[in-house]
Amino acid sequence: MNIILRAISIIAISIIVTFFLFSGCEKGGSDDDSNSDPSEDRTLAERFPVDGVIDFSALSGVNLKEVEFIDIVSLVPHHTSTLKWALVNDDKELYIAIEWTDDDHNSEYSLASGMVDNDFIQIMIDNNYNGTYENDEDKKHLISASVSSLYGDSNKLGVDDEIGDGVGCLKYHETAQKYQAEYIVPLESDINNQDAVITSATRYNISLADHYEPADATGYFTMLIFEDTNTSEWPTVPLVDVEPIERLTIPDDLLGLVIFTSNHEHSNGEIYSFNPGTRAVTRITNNDMYEGTISLSHNRDMIAFLGAPEKIENASDEDIKKSEIYVINIDGTGLAKLTDNEYLDGHPAWSPDDTKIVYGCYSPLYFGAHIMMMNKDGSGKVDVTYQSEPKARDDVYWIDEMDPEFLPDGRIVFKTNRDFAYTTFREHEYLYIAVMNTAGGNYQRISATYNVVDHDPIGNLTDSLFERLPADENYLELPGALLPWQIVEAKLDGSGETIIVNDVFVNWLPVYDPSGQYVVYFRACGYTEARLMTRQGRDLGRFIPNITKLDYLDWK
Repeated sequence: MNIILRAISIIAISIIVTFFLFSGCEKGGSDDDSNSDPSEDRTLAERFPVDGVIDFSALSGVNLKEVEFIDIVSLVPHHTSTLKWALVNDDKELYIAIEWTDDDHNSEYSLASGMVDNDFIQIMIDNNYNGTYENDEDKKHLISASVSSLYGDSNKLGVDDEIGDGVGCLKYHETAQKYQAEYIVPLESDINNQDAVITSATRYNISLADHYEPADATGYFTMLIFEDTNTSEWPTVPLVDVEPIERLTIPDDLLGLVIFTSNHEHSNGEIYSFNPGTRAVTRITNNDMYEGTISLSHNRDMIAFLGAPEKIENASDEDIKKSEIYVINIDGTGLAKLTDNEYLDGHPAWSPDDTKIVYGCYSPLYFGAHIMMMNKDGSGKVDVTYQSEPKARDDVYWIDEMDPEFLPDGRIVFKTNRDFAYTTFREHEYLYIAVMNTAGGNYQRISATYNVVDHDPIGNLTDSLFERLPADENYLELPGALLPWQIVEAKLDGSGETIIVNDVFVNWLPVYDPSGQYVVYFRACGYTEARLMTRQGRDLGRFIPNITKLDYLDWK
């Protein structure tokens, strides 16, 4: 996956908002005293997929009230909205469904300044029941964007949880002129005790913002109930007793070794190993270097990776040129640089016999990115894919061929735009998956969908697995980076493909487990976590425990 895109995809935006004192708010009424059918034997995620589309007729305990938005500058009432909401729980999680009317969808956002003019929602939790909303209590928020939404899991104003939890989605329904927002959040706190433990005594509130412009501190706010600074008037979470639900779990007989990069201990990130059998995490590197696009050798004793002074998205042009391929032993010894040039080298992958490393190289001399191969000690570098004349035209074409991975039979699967090469650098890019041999021959296109961006392929003897942005968007720009990403499996002979994961989140970097029965992938939903699923797409849960600041992964 493009490194710049990955940085955009895993952004978790924190909002620092000063809430003013509102008055004249009424308590909302309820249609029903209960909120859940105790006989339900499905999880909340199975019953209520979080996609910003709510069917309130399937919910009991629905609340309805008129709320008043206040101008945050003058503190004068500005307009009203109809608010509808309901809360449902199972034995482990809480589902929150919210809807409110709004005749205008404000959704301006930029990479440079963040929120420009936005509508958003925040859930507030009084988790110690003392009647005072404190700065260290749990908050969840959603920010509207042009085509999607960003979920934030915060335990302090402007501070993300060290371990992200829960999911959320906000959607504007233009025809009906209303927003719908959904959350599923855990009832228990995480290992760091940063989240609220939600019980029937927990008090909550809903805050809405309309047309909020942080640069000028203008806009309109409302709260469901707001009585001075005392939260004792907030409603309590209407939890009901339910029987424990049988859930799919992570198998305890998984094979092999996982390596991953994470910035949970260092801002530039470090390399770790994860034993899926013992669930043990071991730190491998301890330095100031940025390590990315890692690959584990098949005998599991060496790691190849991109090393650079800074993360690519933060790096200067000169530092980008210092992005090179390194190797290191699995015990953290034997660090060695294998490339040393003025190009951006990345995404290394080991050959089946661990004697060769294939990698991507971006060089203006080649008018784009191309694929190189070298011996495991850095010698014998050869260009595998560069085509000087991809089509018979007078224009110079930019060729992007990156993300190479070896297949078990020695062929290389990679992403390319060879059939859609363009004359202006990244003016508009379509990338698809193809295979070739190590001499660059026997080229065959695998994914056949036009107007998509496919990344990070990996494969076995029959199939390739990769992520896809299913839209006619430039993937380097917003809002394309906020669009949902799918996980796709395609036949190596080009005979067909299956979408395995297709939801509202950014799903990327799928990898087969050594047995071929399971797939691990990253889900970016305001934080980035590793999820494990069956080959058919059944979710089994969070794979790497207690770490949600992940950047790259491999499993051999």
